[in-house]
This record gives sequence, C-alpha cells and structure tokens, in this order.
Amino acid sequence: MKASQAAKVRRIVITSSCAAIMDVADEDKPADRLFNESHWSNPNRAQGMKNYSKSKVLAEKAAWDF
Repeated sequence: MKASQAAKVRRIVITSSCAAIMDVADEDKPADRLFNESHWSNPNRAQGMKNYSKSKVLAEKAAWDF
C-alpha cells in the first residue's frame, strides 16, 4: 500500500475474504443473521481463531485503516 502510494497509484482493488467474517463469535452475530460491512470476526475473542482467518481479518482491517 505504501509503495502504491509512493508511486502515485490512484486506485487499489482490495479483494476480501469470507474468512474476515466467518469466525464471528456467537455473541457478536446479528440477531437476524444478516451480516453487513459492520460485522467482523474478532481476532482477540476468547475462543481464539485459526491463524488463517485471523490473518485475513488483520490484513483487511489494516488496508482499510491505511
């Protein structure tokens, strides 16, 4: 992302992964079971997460924060 910014790239496409949302803890799931962009898996949840899913959540959040 920083290299793209330095090269004055105007647009970047971020391809999400369902792994960024598929490990939502039961207490964080919406009551109507309809997910939207506000729902994320919590990489620090008490039940833990698989490393792959955790990496996808952290990478996508980092991209959006950038």
